[in-house]
Amino acid sequence: LKLQPSNGPALALLGSTYTMKGRDAFWPGTQISLVKEGNKMMDEAARIAPEDFQVHATRGLNNVHMPGFLKREEIAREDLAWMWGKIETNPAAQPPAVKQEVALWYGYALKKAKKRDEARRREERAKKVGPLKKRVDELEGRIAELEGKQAERNAKLCDPALTLTEKERFALLDALQIE
Repeated sequence: LKLQPSNGPALALLGSTYTMKGRDAFWPGTQISLVKEGNKMMDEAARIAPEDFQVHATRGLNNVHMPGFLKREEIAREDLAWMWGKIETNPAAQPPAVKQEVALWYGYALKKAKKRDEARRREERAKKVGPLKKRVDELEGRIAELEGKQAERNAKLCDPALTLTEKERFALLDALQIE
């Protein structure tokens, strides 16, 4: 990036790295600041290279895993929708594995937005894209696991008997290892 500051894919990857460092940091303040800094980098990468598939893939697949309080769901859905649109426009441009990943994670993002019918259509489309049934099954299992963690997290964080400080809330998220 020092040699080429306008390299969108490199900036997106650096931003994604920052968010993962934030995920793994110990202190809640450090977690949030690293995630916010990483998101700013990925957003800047999308501004610099708005037509770059890799930039949208990095930001979309990174942000789809973030908890709701970070308010990145819409950005993840937009990136995944953009990628899916590119795949449908030119199917030969991406290998079957990429098409399936995008379709399945886009379906997951749509489920989180309570758009279950559209999500189901994406998932069915993913199964038809190529002969990668084992990978589809793995991803569906991972998605189910994430949905279970999300439900568990929501139940614990929304318990009216709990009055958590922000620090306690982040410690709980960390203890649950929510992605």
